[in-house]
Amino acid sequence: MSLLAYLLIILPMDLPLPRQVPTDLFAALIRTAQILELAGDVERWRRDDYRAEVHWCRAAYRELRDAPPLTDTALLPPQATCEALARFAEAEAGWLRERRQLQLHHAEQITGLLEQANASARFWRLATTATDGSAWVRQRRTALAEIRQLLTDDRYYAAAWP
Repeated sequence: MSLLAYLLIILPMDLPLPRQVPTDLFAALIRTAQILELAGDVERWRRDDYRAEVHWCRAAYRELRDAPPLTDTALLPPQATCEALARFAEAEAGWLRERRQLQLHHAEQITGLLEQANASARFWRLATTATDGSAWVRQRRTALAEIRQLLTDDRYYAAAWP
């Protein structure tokens, strides 16, 4: 990790930067962003605009500062399982919406079940994004942060999924 790239990312103030820099300086920014889990292999870098890429890294660093690391995806089931569970929860929610229309006298109880099904579907959609190895790192870590926010820290780190 390049100390210069690291400082450019974490410093709270903007510094005047050139648009064009030597290739090794740009490569150091990319390596540093990958080490800090701000970017991965799928990100596209505009090599003709160093200043914009440093600003992007700084914004990602601020946004993801408290987000869980990608290693937390090991707590989740594989992506195919998350996708299947998300589809199941979405189908259940659809069924409950139809049932609520047909059984108005049970609407209150069905609404409670529907809220649980919607929450479960949201959780598993986020888990699908978090475990998607082809997605951007920023999306994956943001999904992990939202999952942790949906659950308490205790439930998140105990892998107590809905």
